[in-house]
Amino acid sequence: MRIFSVFAFMAHCYLLKAFTITVSKELYVVEYGSNVTMECKFPVEKQLNLLALIVYWEMEDKKIIQFVDGKEDLQVQHSSYSQRAQLLKDQLFLGKAALQITDVKLQDAGVYCCLIGYGGADYKRITLKVHAQHSRKLLALEDFPRRGS
Repeated sequence: MRIFSVFAFMAHCYLLKAFTITVSKELYVVEYGSNVTMECKFPVEKQLNLLALIVYWEMEDKKIIQFVDGKEDLQVQHSSYSQRAQLLKDQLFLGKAALQITDVKLQDAGVYCCLIGYGGADYKRITLKVHAQHSRKLLALEDFPRRGS
């Protein structure tokens, strides 16, 4: 019986290792106000079963995406991502959990965690850096009123 338990445990570990997600980039650097799409890739054989797929995107303690039972639950989405973050559902069928953030803010910078469950589970971390261009307007002397005029 003990040998069967060890074999079952090893088979379970093999199955968990068989499901691995990957990222094409671990670091994204974007400009303030621009859009970004970060993605995790997962194995899909034949046709994707959306009801069996679980996708979570988080940044620190902020929940961004929760996709369970074939639908996205926006009730749990952190307010700072409301109307700006979405899971590109058409990409799921290609084995990509793509998080799109529009109008990127400075507070969006940080380490994101993509967790995917689909017959196994795995996660990856992706770092987002946000650069802000500081613009200075140079004023010509003729823009100022002259004394005595």
